[in-house]
Amino acid sequence: MKNHLNEELAKYIFASIGCVTDKLGTLGLFSEQCKTNKKIDFESEGNDKFHVPIYSGKLSFGEFTLKALFVDLTYEHVNEFCLVFRIDENPIYGLKYLSDSSSEETVFKIRGSEEFWIEASLATKCKAVIGFESLMSHGIPWQNSEVDSELRLSLESLISL
Repeated sequence: MKNHLNEELAKYIFASIGCVTDKLGTLGLFSEQCKTNKKIDFESEGNDKFHVPIYSGKLSFGEFTLKALFVDLTYEHVNEFCLVFRIDENPIYGLKYLSDSSSEETVFKIRGSEEFWIEASLATKCKAVIGFESLMSHGIPWQNSEVDSELRLSLESLISL
């Protein structure tokens, strides 16, 4: 069964970073400023191979820093986005959204260890939405940053789910 709440929470977070279904924003994490020269490889279900750019950014607020990586895996008019983020040395969160209406592909997970992801609780998902809403409502701008190697490994792992 498709989890509509997961899908709506994911769409809200992606919109808050400048990535909106059916159109891509020019502000936020999904901007030319945060686009890196690093690429990530993925293979479509039709076995087509792609090399897409990684967007890397950070938000600093008070004594905390949120780092994030984003990729747009859109293929044949089906939007697919992946985002990994973490605050300081806290756990890594992963969010993957696929706009195919027949899919159950929207995931919201926490990186449990190097080997696996666990489903985030509803409370954790809501806290993430509130956190992104708070950051965006305060107008804190994304700054470009180097691609964090641990976040990149997590992004590659999330894409393969």
